[in-house]
Amino acid sequence: MARALAVALLVLPRASAQEPPDAPWSELAGGSTEAELPTTRSGHSAMWCAALGGFIAFGGRGAMGVFHGDVWRWTNASGGWQLLTLAAGWPSVPRARAAHSAVCTGSAMLVFGGSCGADCYLDDVWVLRSHEPAEPRAISWVEQTTSAAVAEHGTPEPRAGHGAVWHHGLGQMLVFGGQLLEGGALVDDAWALTGSYAWRRLSAAGASGAPGGRRDAAIGLLSGRMLVFGGWRGYDLLSDLWELHVRNATWAQLATEPSGRRGAAMASSPDGTAVALFGGAAFAPDSVYEEDRSDVWLFTAEERAWEQVSTGLRGPAGRRAAALAWLPGTQTLLMFGGEQYVGVRRFWSDLWRLDLDKARLWDKAYAAYLEAIADEADGGGADAPRPRTDEININLRWLDDLFVDLPLWASATIVFGLPCFCLCLCICSGLYRQRRRAQARKRAEARERAHAEAEDDS
Repeated sequence: MARALAVALLVLPRASAQEPPDAPWSELAGGSTEAELPTTRSGHSAMWCAALGGFIAFGGRGAMGVFHGDVWRWTNASGGWQLLTLAAGWPSVPRARAAHSAVCTGSAMLVFGGSCGADCYLDDVWVLRSHEPAEPRAISWVEQTTSAAVAEHGTPEPRAGHGAVWHHGLGQMLVFGGQLLEGGALVDDAWALTGSYAWRRLSAAGASGAPGGRRDAAIGLLSGRMLVFGGWRGYDLLSDLWELHVRNATWAQLATEPSGRRGAAMASSPDGTAVALFGGAAFAPDSVYEEDRSDVWLFTAEERAWEQVSTGLRGPAGRRAAALAWLPGTQTLLMFGGEQYVGVRRFWSDLWRLDLDKARLWDKAYAAYLEAIADEADGGGADAPRPRTDEININLRWLDDLFVDLPLWASATIVFGLPCFCLCLCICSGLYRQRRRAQARKRAEARERAHAEAEDDS
């Protein structure tokens, strides 16, 4: 019994002839000094853009409510971050912003809208181009004057928390949803920006069969169709997945998992056959409070269903409003930045790489470890391989010697005293959680009453 209790309490390294798979997540070094690293931020944009020379990050909001307008680049060749600067004779720059959208067109980067403050929402369109190799690390910004393809449809209103993707086949930027400044309205309209910078409305706000207004949804492209997952709608965190058939401007709902969340990051595979989803803020179990996730999901055109990716123990902390990119020609994702709320906001500036091939090997290895457990339970012998997770397994040989050498009273104290302590701890923890849930219910009821009174007054 003492040995079984020790198994539950102690996890120690153990040598084994069978090496575990490499961890799917790995953190990438950014630079040798703070000046060579982007500051912490969330609500930024980041993507792999070959025209700009690598993984490009722009904007975002950091600690103390500071909005950023800087442009950073990370490449495999440099193995670190580079701050891109304005080319000579190109002084124009967009306003610092967050919760905007940005896409790579193949020759440049397009930025649309976003928030630049509490009462500042934008509807401008900027084009970012590289001046390399003539000027190393040099870029230029040009604001584009847009028009309405159909006069009565107009152009998108200033907004933040929307999403956008680049449709390579059509050569257009597709934009969905977000929150408007006037009245804080959440919309579900869809727009296309053509190559001549003319706005074409694909689906009006509140149209029949549309997903419904929301902000902070995850946006991707699958088989030439725009995907919209989750987001925030008032008191609700959504878990629905929708696709927009761009050519005939019709919506179809696909799935209702994973759990409802906002601020999740989505990346589309370069060949358009899959999308990956990372993190986001979701409700904690049996609670009205949000918790930040770090799980990874895949949705493929072949399976037409979500599949959770096993990523081991090591990896980035849970977060929302991060940015995710899929590297061309690989099964590799890059994730940068974001924020985590644990009583106070914590902003991140770390860069992580996820190898999906290693993640698939990890799934197989974990299944093998489970099989090893079953074999050992059936009498596989002391030399049977033991399961371990992320290069950690259990070594209990020294514990056997310890309990043999201990006096009887000490062994009895460990065997009977520790379970009693753990039981008391569980009871106290349950009472605390019950009290927190009761307080949360009261706050939720108070919010609902206030919301109902506000509707009655209006």
